[in-house]
Amino acid sequence: MEMRRKIIAMTIGVAAMTCVSCDFVTSDNGDLDGLWQMTFMEDLRTQQVTDARDKMVAWAFQGTLVQMNSEQIEEVTGEFALEEHSLRIWNLNHFSHATGDTLMTDMTILRTLGIYSQEPSFHVLELSKSTLRLENDSVRISFRKY
Repeated sequence: MEMRRKIIAMTIGVAAMTCVSCDFVTSDNGDLDGLWQMTFMEDLRTQQVTDARDKMVAWAFQGTLVQMNSEQIEEVTGEFALEEHSLRIWNLNHFSHATGDTLMTDMTILRTLGIYSQEPSFHVLELSKSTLRLENDSVRISFRKY
């Protein structure tokens, strides 16, 4: 039941992101747009592989915005660019109902999301309608699309 509520909340969040703008904006993101559940994460420095399917880590892409959630982190938002086989993310903010948006400076909090730096860049290993695989010097991440 708890997982179902989180899925519904994230779906509503993605829908809200699409309705915020007054202008109709189309996206050239192709299969990337939508909600992705992290399935596996491998820390390439320690070779530790984490099965993330039960941790409810999700990334959502729409337009130029990315939103990340997990059981431990309420909401992280940022901007992204998808170019060729590269995904770049920047301007990461943590949202809290108590304090509003706060620029992320402590990256240790974000490691459960697969983020190891303030402006991570990933090589896109695979992107299809159902699978997303990303890699950089620190981490390799696999997702499935909701």
